[in-house]
Amino acid sequence: MSVKIEIVSADVRVIEVTKKSDQTKVKLRKQEAYLHNGHAYPERFEFSPGRDAGGVDRPAYPPGFYTVAPSSFKVNGQFGSLELDPYNLTLLRLDESKPAATSAKA
Repeated sequence: MSVKIEIVSADVRVIEVTKKSDQTKVKLRKQEAYLHNGHAYPERFEFSPGRDAGGVDRPAYPPGFYTVAPSSFKVNGQFGSLELDPYNLTLLRLDESKPAATSAKA
């Protein structure tokens, strides 16, 4: 089973924060999503759609179901643990046209 994430809206919320280090203002883009993790209800979270290699903001993800791309994970250099990279989160659209797998009964 893979991680299942649902996007219900392509709206992106932009917030402006001030860096403590040099007091410059930075705009952060946040998109709402829901993690389907086996609980009775999905859990809401926000993430940044990110930027491409040229530093241009990626477009918002359209509504649908997604999973996390393998490139979104990294190994923490200090502790050697696996973690999700919040600055490079990439989602892959799940193909909803395929029927769900069913178990065969003998």
